[in-house]
Amino acid sequence: GAVVFADPAALQDLNAITHDAVCREVERQIVPGENVAIDAIALFESGLAELCDVTVAVTAPKELRLRRLMTRDGITEEYALSRINAQPSDAYFCQNCGYVLENDGDEPHFQRKCLAFFRQLGIMKKNQQEE
Repeated sequence: GAVVFADPAALQDLNAITHDAVCREVERQIVPGENVAIDAIALFESGLAELCDVTVAVTAPKELRLRRLMTRDGITEEYALSRINAQPSDAYFCQNCGYVLENDGDEPHFQRKCLAFFRQLGIMKKNQQEE
């Protein structure tokens, strides 16, 4: 991670090595006729977006993403920033995805937002609860 997030060419090389294998594994695991969610880095760059009926950008303010990443992975601010800065911008995802969900609150707030979104899409019925 320290190498590829600091060097765009190294990240591109890593992606060239891994995208095909990741795509094959995702396709292997998909069960025809079932709803499937793919949470993937480089969804569009890898070609996985072509398998999707719906694409959703999940965005959050950069400072909040930074704090969450540092807390979750126990990493330094500098390393967390290098990871964030290696990703495409929120604008990229907003332009390429059919929907955008802003994750700017706590986990229960975002969970409610996601459930409402799934109901809007018809994936969940109004009276369905999370399992």
